[in-house]
Amino acid sequence: MNCNTNPCTPTSKTAPSSTTAPPAPRTVRPQVDAWADDAGVRLLVDVPGVGPSDVELTAEGASLRLRATPSATSIEGQAAHTEWRPAQFERSFELASEYDLSAVSASLRHGLLEILVPRHAAAQPRKIDVQAGE
Repeated sequence: MNCNTNPCTPTSKTAPSSTTAPPAPRTVRPQVDAWADDAGVRLLVDVPGVGPSDVELTAEGASLRLRATPSATSIEGQAAHTEWRPAQFERSFELASEYDLSAVSASLRHGLLEILVPRHAAAQPRKIDVQAGE
């Protein structure tokens, strides 16, 4: 990109260019890492550019649905060149009946959404004491 002139123009003929506002967000499926243990399942979801108020997490039946839309950033002036396009993130998870969707918790830090879904108490492993026989 050659930025010696004003406005900044791409040097490649194939590079996208825009002198208007960025296009509407596209819908993408965010990347997820999942870990399960005796206590439940932990989902780590990559949602860059999203703040806590931008996240909608809903549970219905055995489904957990995520929708996140980054807040619009406001930069004064008119775009001379844009290549980045905002994304709306959507993903659904079907969980086994052993998980308690009424007790889901979530936190967001640096574009990484951590969702914790505990197992129902009855589904968690427990130690059974064995008594001496008579």
